[in-house]
Amino acid sequence: MSEVGNREAVSVECYSGARYAERPVALTWRGERLSVQSVEHAWQTPQGPAFAVRVADGRRFELSYHAFLDQWSVRVSPSSPELSSEKLGETLGREPNS
Repeated sequence: MSEVGNREAVSVECYSGARYAERPVALTWRGERLSVQSVEHAWQTPQGPAFAVRVADGRRFELSYHAFLDQWSVRVSPSSPELSSEKLGETLGREPNS
């Protein structure tokens, strides 16, 4: 799996009206398609748009688009309510209790 910095590459489906990636509607992360329930925050980085989103099961993700690379990346938000510390370590690629 490709990584951009401390983020993982991810596939993102977006609504694109007047410009590309006005808002994400779904992401496919680690083989699982997750529908975006809400966009909690949106901002612009020097590389492109970024979004803090909540998916249907309550998990939160930070999505960033790097226009030059034409690549989306994801970071799991540690504030995801469904993630115990063990599950968060697993999600971030660490061993539990490490």
